[in-house]
Amino acid sequence: MPLVRQTQLVTSFIGSRPGLTDQAGPLSVSDPADSHAQHSTVVTPQLHYLPSPTGTPITFLHPSVRPLYASLPPTPLPPTSLPPTSLPPTPYSHLNLLLPSPFLTFRPTVNPIQKFSQPSPTTLAPSVPPSWVLEPRDARVSRGHTLVINCVARGHPEPVIRWRKKIESGSMSGGSSLGSGSESYRGVDLVSPRATQLTNGSLFISRAEPDHAGTYVCYAQNSVANLTAAVDVAVNSAPYFIGGSGSVDVRAGEVTVLECRVRGDPPLTVTWSLRGSSLHHSPRYSESVSVDAGGETVAKLQVSGAVQSDAGIYTCTAHNTYGRNSHTVRLNVHEPPSAPRGLRVIAEGSRAVRVSWAAPDPPPTSYVVQFRRSLEGWGEARELSVAAAGLTSGVEVSPLFPATDYVVRVVAVNHLGRSPPSEDLRLTTSAEKPGAPPRDLRAEAVGAREVRVSWRPPPQDRAHGLIQGYYLGYTPVSHQVGPGSTQYNYTTVESSEGGPGVSDGSEGVWSTSLTQLEPHTDYQVVVKAFNTEGAGPLSPPAAVTTREDAPGGPPLDLRCSGLTWDSVQVSWSPPDPRLHHGALRGYSLEYERWDGWSEASRKSQTRTVTTVLTGLEAATNYSMRVRAFTGAGDGPWTSPSVCTTEEDVPGRPVGVRGVVSGDRSFIVSWSPPARPGGRVLSYTVSWRVVESQVGGGRGREGITTVAGTVTWVQVDNVQGSLVEVEVTAATRVGEGLPGTARVTLTNTVPAAIYSSSKSLREERGRDVTLPCGHVGQPRPKLTWTYQGRDLMGEGRLVKGDGGLVIQEATRQDSGNYTCTVTNKHGSDHITYSLTILVPPSPPLVLASSSSERSVQVQWKQGDKGGAPITGYTLYYRKDHGAWTQIRVHRHAHSHTLEVSPFSFPPCFRSGFSHPLHASGQSFLIPSMLQ
Repeated sequence: MPLVRQTQLVTSFIGSRPGLTDQAGPLSVSDPADSHAQHSTVVTPQLHYLPSPTGTPITFLHPSVRPLYASLPPTPLPPTSLPPTSLPPTPYSHLNLLLPSPFLTFRPTVNPIQKFSQPSPTTLAPSVPPSWVLEPRDARVSRGHTLVINCVARGHPEPVIRWRKKIESGSMSGGSSLGSGSESYRGVDLVSPRATQLTNGSLFISRAEPDHAGTYVCYAQNSVANLTAAVDVAVNSAPYFIGGSGSVDVRAGEVTVLECRVRGDPPLTVTWSLRGSSLHHSPRYSESVSVDAGGETVAKLQVSGAVQSDAGIYTCTAHNTYGRNSHTVRLNVHEPPSAPRGLRVIAEGSRAVRVSWAAPDPPPTSYVVQFRRSLEGWGEARELSVAAAGLTSGVEVSPLFPATDYVVRVVAVNHLGRSPPSEDLRLTTSAEKPGAPPRDLRAEAVGAREVRVSWRPPPQDRAHGLIQGYYLGYTPVSHQVGPGSTQYNYTTVESSEGGPGVSDGSEGVWSTSLTQLEPHTDYQVVVKAFNTEGAGPLSPPAAVTTREDAPGGPPLDLRCSGLTWDSVQVSWSPPDPRLHHGALRGYSLEYERWDGWSEASRKSQTRTVTTVLTGLEAATNYSMRVRAFTGAGDGPWTSPSVCTTEEDVPGRPVGVRGVVSGDRSFIVSWSPPARPGGRVLSYTVSWRVVESQVGGGRGREGITTVAGTVTWVQVDNVQGSLVEVEVTAATRVGEGLPGTARVTLTNTVPAAIYSSSKSLREERGRDVTLPCGHVGQPRPKLTWTYQGRDLMGEGRLVKGDGGLVIQEATRQDSGNYTCTVTNKHGSDHITYSLTILVPPSPPLVLASSSSERSVQVQWKQGDKGGAPITGYTLYYRKDHGAWTQIRVHRHAHSHTLEVSPFSFPPCFRSGFSHPLHASGQSFLIPSMLQ
């Protein structure tokens, strides 16, 4: 058993509660110092009470606020003693007795009986948490009205009421605040001076503004607990105006903008009116509405070209859901003064003039004299301001330049603005001799034979008169002998040739071109100005190098030789050094098959004067030409040179086939190889029986050789049913790969054709035979069709072997011809694609142009007549002299003649075409200076 020590407890209750009286009672407590004992405490207070009708529970609480028991029933009971209860073994010196609403705290002091101490009196005081008497509620108020939000609470001790407003993060500028994260709260006295807290705790806003809208929190706090309530306040705002112009002055004819700034709940509608009328009917009025960064709505009315009828009071009206408001702006339109009259010169000189004029009525307060050079605009004019008072002897206009045209005008000024300018007064100052050279001399090569030269006139104060022209000198640097001995070639540039700004004083830029220069050559250029008084000093020289030009001549000594069956070596020498016209960067080589039928050509480039072309066809003629090029372009081509690749073994014969021609016989036919590798000397036909229905036939072989012009062979006395055939072609280099076919021998001979389909080109006017060698038993029926049309009934000549003869062929005979043979055992057909060649049509001249040293002609080829163009012949003559002809390459579509001035009616000849005579157009070579 634990040792139990008795402690005497004396209590006093401060306050009152129905049914509860003062009473003292003993309290038994175990010794908390005795850690070996099982601690327990017995509470035996004697409490006498008079219960209320509903009864109120009384609770003993341990310091840890854990209830010990609650035992007062809701019915009246006589004075009683509460049953004992056990407490946990925690050292303590107080127990709390709490009663709800109001709470009375019972705080006894524990003293061991052994020490015979006297009981300590303990005070039991009421503690009541805050509760609402008038709880805050959300509110809505119109702007400018008074707002009161109640916040009344009770409790013991008396709760302290505080109001705070929610402030979004980033909007705080100082003062104390509560909260964290993105929300903070500040006292209402820091939010707005118009929001205050009344003595009873209510929030009072004397005049509501949009800034007062937001979330407010009322805090009711005492020592027992805190009580809070959050409310939202909305401020509805009818439109109201912030500042804005009350009166605007504008000069007649100018543009002005009226503005009003308005706030209020959106959506806001803002309109303008003048004397009660809408302004939408006139295009001179333009309304715009925008919202600035501060949330204000800015309404603007632009009045264009103001006239007197625009003057008046403009009303800016704004309205929204909560009301309407207006703001007025007065527009005053003022007429400027009238223009001065009678402007004239009363004294003149080379550097200044004096002018006078008649004053308008009523007289202005001042004048502005504007003057400019005649080639300038009024935006570059200078101004002199003079007072109108005491102006009797005119006004001196200066500083001016000698021998310069000026325009002068006067504007009157009063407090309303400026008048229109007076009539222009034109005058010219006296001339003086130039005293300085031209400035900013620049020379820039714009071509291989042309340099663009530009400069500015002498300084305005040194030109001393109207510049009538310039002497422009140039010389190649290589012609200079030594210092001070430079001899320039001069040409005169008149004022009418200098381009824009020729009489523009110091601001004008003169420019011209020097032509007929040498390409890629260093030059020095100088210039000096002259006027009626003579020439000025020479400018410092400007250096320039003409641009590179395409080489002026072709490479020399073009030669080529075949190396192998698929390559040739080509070499040449550079052009004449005098015709390089720059640094040679390489050579372009063009080559193509020279068989009269090839359209395509191939090109390559090299930096050396020799190259090897590979990937060519064996035993083929190739035409090649070469040209040099610089950074400026390509020079002329050499004349074509033709060389031939070496021969090679041929390819496989094409279209090898076998047809049964009779009992134990067949015919083998073929076409020449697509890559013959040279001249085919012979064909070798070999055969071998691979199947036989007769004993001893299998494995038999045969071979025969025919000339290179033969395309079929008949083989007889074959003992077998299936024969394998090989055909090879041979050149002087050797025999090529075989073309193969298999022939199945039968007892019947179906209709079959051993001639081959092919494409043919023939010249107009010749007889053309289309073979159709065929076999068959019984004898086949043979028919010819042209483009699907039967020819047998048209009286065409058909030879005994079935070949079709086209006599004196014309271009209309071009097309597809088909030979068909048929018997009861089978049928076969072949097709020829025939093209009849005719002379090409004359070329069409597209354009012709001339320069100082050349004439260029361009043309376009029309109908080629069914064959590639092999070349052009260009005819020309000088004036009425004899015709000269030039051969032009077949791929060319233009040609440039480097000649002196001439009349040039060109004539072309290509293939079999007749010469084309263009109209006689006379070309004049331009002069050197443009």
